[in-house]
Amino acid sequence: MSLLVGVAPTLIACAIGLTLGLIAGFVRGLVDQVIMRCLDVVFAFPMVLLAIAIAGAMRPGVLTEIIAITVVLIPYFARMARTSTENVMPAPFIEAARAAGGSPLAIMLRYVLPNVFGPVIVYATTLIGLMIVVGSGLSFLGLGVQPPTADWGNMVAEGRVVLRRASHVTILPGAIILIVSLAFNFLGDGVRDALDPRTIRR
Repeated sequence: MSLLVGVAPTLIACAIGLTLGLIAGFVRGLVDQVIMRCLDVVFAFPMVLLAIAIAGAMRPGVLTEIIAITVVLIPYFARMARTSTENVMPAPFIEAARAAGGSPLAIMLRYVLPNVFGPVIVYATTLIGLMIVVGSGLSFLGLGVQPPTADWGNMVAEGRVVLRRASHVTILPGAIILIVSLAFNFLGDGVRDALDPRTIRR
């Protein structure tokens, strides 16, 4: 369940944020201002506190966790995608595509998106581990997955009652959360190295 809560909202937010950031960075002007200013409202709040506020306003459950984490992640992906798009736009192959008569939509999908997709995917892979921690925190506070459904955050919360007599009840799920989060961070580093064209493979 913790893996679902970490992976699903990250992928959903990645798709939405990538689309918004790509459009904002490609079209620019008023469209860029409207999209980014709206997202800045969400971006202004601390990630964890905003997720708690959203989850607290809804009925506790898996869907609540996914929605809360998705909402707080969208601005991060959008800003990442917009920055990457702005870096790609001055490239000579974009000017060549425009000179060849390519439509804006074709240029955005065929030439800009492939160059933006890599960094965003690397960023998403790195964030999955953090979102597992955030999701477990929501369950720990009683705002996420509810018993009897098994969840690492719930296990840590339930173990507080017997912490002095059986500390392993809390320590083991907490350690698993740490290990899985680190594993996704290492996975993100590996994906980054694999997709980085400057990496020298020997």
